Amino acid sequence: MALSHLLSQIWRLYVVWNQNFKLCILPLIMWVAHCTTASIAVALLASKNTSIFSRTFRVFALSGWSLEMTLNVTVTAGTKAPCGIWGAHHNLYMRDVLFMGSR
Repeated sequence: MALSHLLSQIWRLYVVWNQNFKLCILPLIMWVAHCTTASIAVALLASKNTSIFSRTFRVFALSGWSLEMTLNVTVTAGTKAPCGIWGAHHNLYMRDVLFMGSR
């Protein structure tokens, strides 16, 4: 579920920024790195001689988690950026405030 959620956020970023693929390159690279590190952590945990307290598992698990959190915050902020959804609301508000007396 998390993989499809992150991909849908990247798709939303792509749509909000007028299908600008250049803005999606870094999030896609981060998504691939997250999938890789999380898969390695799961594979390490599947072996019988690795515990959740081993240093190798903790490194990959923490890397996967931090990549996911960074990606989630970055893409969410990108979709809500001033040129995105927050900006549209803010521009309507400022138009009403600035031009209220001139109507």
